[in-house]
Amino acid sequence: MEQSTGGAIPKKFSRNVLLLKNGDFPRINDRVYMPTASEISKLKHSVQLGQFKRKVEFDASMSEDRIKKKLEETFPYLVNRRFSCAAVVKLDKDSSKFEFHGSPRPWSANTISSKIRGNSALYILEDEVPNSATETSTTILASEINQRSHTASRNTCSGTELLARISAAQICHFPLQPSMHSVSLASCNNSMRVFFERASLD
Repeated sequence: MEQSTGGAIPKKFSRNVLLLKNGDFPRINDRVYMPTASEISKLKHSVQLGQFKRKVEFDASMSEDRIKKKLEETFPYLVNRRFSCAAVVKLDKDSSKFEFHGSPRPWSANTISSKIRGNSALYILEDEVPNSATETSTTILASEINQRSHTASRNTCSGTELLARISAAQICHFPLQPSMHSVSLASCNNSMRVFFERASLD
């Protein structure tokens, strides 16, 4: 499929592709690090997870936008999510790193063809979820509790008290440590909801 002359990119080519979701790899101070070899092997061999696809076909004329759409079709999980393409380069015998070849982004077909060679896999890394998503959720939950407090005088609390409770709920805003996997936003929201419901009864 990739036979060509003069080094030209063939009209169609295929690459193995591995999707790494948030929590599949360490992220420290806005830098991403490789999962262990055993973790990568588990992802590649898990049919249930479905995060590794062999011989995904690309057209040489595909732009970054078309590649993004192709990857979303290949991995429906990526729809409405931000993600970047990366290669893996060896630093030495025992260590490797992700290489984005510029700013993290979906690549064009030309970049994929030139940077992912032989049996190497194209890595797709889900971008970090901005803190604003959690902050928005906190605001919504606070609004719900505030509305409930107005419907029952015994549950009302002053603006100062409500702000103090929101501040306490910031326990959900903690950095991801190397040994930790991502925390479910839904789980965090549930914990915050319980906190506010208990606080409204104080």
